[in-house]
Amino acid sequence: MEWCVFDRRIMHIHGGGAVCSSTAAGAETTTGQSVTVSLRLVPPPLTSYMEIHTDSVSTDATDSSFSFYGQASILAAHGDLTLIYGVVVVKGARPADYPGNFFLYKASPACPSLRLLPCPGKPWRGRAKFTGVLHLHGGGGGDGDDFVVAHLQGLVGAEGEEVAELFRYSSCSGEWELLRIDMPGNADRGFYPQSWYTDTVFSDGSFMYWADYHQGLLSCDVSAEHPRLQFIKFPGIETKIDFDEGRGLPEILRTVSFSRGRIMWFVDVDDGRFRSRWSSLCSPSVTMWSREGTEWVQEHAMDLGELWSSAKYRQSCLPRTVPEFPVLDMEENGLVHFIVRESNDDETEHWIATIDMTTATLKSHRKYINQIETLHLGYDTTNMFWDSALLSSQLCRCFNQPAGN
Repeated sequence: MEWCVFDRRIMHIHGGGAVCSSTAAGAETTTGQSVTVSLRLVPPPLTSYMEIHTDSVSTDATDSSFSFYGQASILAAHGDLTLIYGVVVVKGARPADYPGNFFLYKASPACPSLRLLPCPGKPWRGRAKFTGVLHLHGGGGGDGDDFVVAHLQGLVGAEGEEVAELFRYSSCSGEWELLRIDMPGNADRGFYPQSWYTDTVFSDGSFMYWADYHQGLLSCDVSAEHPRLQFIKFPGIETKIDFDEGRGLPEILRTVSFSRGRIMWFVDVDDGRFRSRWSSLCSPSVTMWSREGTEWVQEHAMDLGELWSSAKYRQSCLPRTVPEFPVLDMEENGLVHFIVRESNDDETEHWIATIDMTTATLKSHRKYINQIETLHLGYDTTNMFWDSALLSSQLCRCFNQPAGN
């Protein structure tokens, strides 16, 4: 496999003894429990998973079995590195005092590894969700193992100025550091720092990108001694501070990432939700843009009404509902994978539909398979999609093994 699609939720598997997988790697949490991470890989667009294996009972017999507060998750991936975050439950402590743990998993056919990063401190938990990782291939000591983990947030300075805080960990220094840097641009360019909200973070080359799907991207060379921010506005969207129904979850309808050839792509599913003027007579659409230099270029636009009325779509079992959670194919330009469901009812059927944007046609479809059990709900969740943006990764290229092992 050249690439895979990960569910960001990590399977927590209690007990079971040694993990027999060529992808397995182990480490200890800040509280001393042993954890082992392994991968469950399947060909895209089906969903792959990361597993965390722990003993069913901790080493302290008076303690309860090890658990996470909430669910451990994949924050970001770049090259052969994956950044994982989980909050460890400590018996007798308040949830606010539970330690957050950052792990860095490195895929390797010879010896995969798992590394616990130093704790950045209690205030970090609220910032953890949109922390990225960047692998500096060949950087530092020249062995290709140097990396940077970083989080960006905006704030207003003491004199009302708009500034940004870049909190980063470098493998070269082995320490976390806090940097204050200037915010770029202003409202004339469609950039509103005080309303900025990071929807996703990803890396390419030496740059890390934070995306607000209602505005654009903030890019930064996070390994630079004096990092600077650049704002890149998204094309074809309305930039608004306040929406009638709140900012919603724009990741349902939009995605941005790099694919083959180091080209950045932006996909916008327009169902009128984030438009100030929208008529029921308008047909929903999907537009695909590329950016290889300094300008966005519209590559493909598809009217969903025409897609739904096409012969192959009509012959399928797919409902005529707006496709959601777009995922760009990392091998074939023009292919986008979507989640399609009958309604917002959790118990309806969910599918993965692959759309060829170059011809505006349905290429394939299959039922979505969820492998994480949720027993407390009382009904089968095997076909349920959990409204969480999926993560594309080329991590699987590091392993010389058949899919599914």
